[in-house]
Amino acid sequence: MKLLLVLLALAVVSGGAAAYLARATAYRVKGEAEKALSDVEEALKLDLNEKVSLPRQYDIAINFGTAEHIFDQRRFFTTVHEVTRPGGLMIHSAPFRGWLDHGFYNLQPTLYADLALANGYTPIVMAIAEIHPPKLVPLKTREHILELGLAKALPENGLYYAVMRKGPQETPFRVPMQGY
Repeated sequence: MKLLLVLLALAVVSGGAAAYLARATAYRVKGEAEKALSDVEEALKLDLNEKVSLPRQYDIAINFGTAEHIFDQRRFFTTVHEVTRPGGLMIHSAPFRGWLDHGFYNLQPTLYADLALANGYTPIVMAIAEIHPPKLVPLKTREHILELGLAKALPENGLYYAVMRKGPQETPFRVPMQGY
């Protein structure tokens, strides 16, 4: 089985920050995919604040800490939606708490829950990861994050992870409204 994936990544180049859309095509073995994703020659230098046109959609779109560095959030999440094939996965990782002056935004869990609701995505995993000591807390419901906050059980330095499956039919991206 061939798996097509796209990695949305931020790279520092020549002392400045530039967004890269890395392409990895037709990789089956974890080691090969890791090698391909680190291969700079396979990367496209793109401004993710602008519309991105690629020749195909991908099985997996990965955002490992890029969204918060892109000023135009609507365009960024529209791009993730558009580059992911129907039924494909979108994997997001973003700073949640404790990342002072890191990027333009600290993205909140409600963003991913509302993106899923507005666009018919199926949430697969929603979780908070504490950096030190390492700890992963799966979120059972969107209200679970509020319960953790009230119980003062949120990490001081944490990341938010969201894995969502795009619906089976292609639909235009819809901007979410906050559900709370």
